[in-house]
Amino acid sequence: KGGECILSEKNCYSINLILATNVNDLRYLQKRYHIDEIVYNLIINHCIKQYNKLIRDKRYKKAKGKERTKLIEEYGLTKFEIIKYSKTLGKKYKNYLDSKVIQCIAKRVYTSVQSVLYEGGEYIHFKRYGTLKTIETDTNINKIQFLGDKIRFNNIYIKIRKKSLNNPYIQEALKNGKVKY
Repeated sequence: KGGECILSEKNCYSINLILATNVNDLRYLQKRYHIDEIVYNLIINHCIKQYNKLIRDKRYKKAKGKERTKLIEEYGLTKFEIIKYSKTLGKKYKNYLDSKVIQCIAKRVYTSVQSVLYEGGEYIHFKRYGTLKTIETDTNINKIQFLGDKIRFNNIYIKIRKKSLNNPYIQEALKNGKVKY
């Protein structure tokens, strides 16, 4: 998206930088994104199964308030339970996605589940292949790391195009902001 920077209400910056990729980098990134989509869809699939069991439960149809919340927890559809389930996938995909990335995927899924449970959403949707826009983590110390003039994905280092780093607003953000995601 090329070097745009947005200041949020908490004085936290969000920037997009252009990577200087070669063919091998692009292949690697495509594989990473595809694995992220697979993990997302596996978690979604689990949640859909659990949701379908929940809505067929006669107790759920009659339940209100805390009793309903307890049933949602029983069927593993709370944020904590979805993250816990996602850890089972971590072992299989550990060479590509670290636990923090998988946890962030689970949190995105939880938002979708929450929409259906509490906000009148109709469906929990799968991701179509090739539609993923970002891989996120909530720390800068794991397998995805911003290192000033490059990004590290596991042991692959991809340079950031110097032109995008020369943007004065991006320089300001990098100077004054702490890297979080």
